[in-house]
Amino acid sequence: MKIILCLYVFCMLFSCTINPESGLNAQKEKQVIACTKEAKMCPDGQVVGRNPRLNCQFDSCTKDKKNTKTLCTADVKQCPDGKFVGRDANNNCQFPPCGENLN
Repeated sequence: MKIILCLYVFCMLFSCTINPESGLNAQKEKQVIACTKEAKMCPDGQVVGRNPRLNCQFDSCTKDKKNTKTLCTADVKQCPDGKFVGRDANNNCQFPPCGENLN
């Protein structure tokens, strides 16, 4: 019985020495920065947004274009057969021809 009591006291003392705030402080250091969803049109037509890694400044207009995605407007065109096609980001945001298989 003494052993169980000693283990209980030891566990209680040990648990009191653990700082429960330490986990919270680590989380506070890793806070995510959220920027507004503004966009800026570059002279070449490229659109850039605010970057949280740059203290919410706009990304550079001279970014490497092979690593950027083209964003097109969400409008659609109705084809004569009744189907709808959306703009193609891989074709300068042009509508694909009607009847083309768009898998």
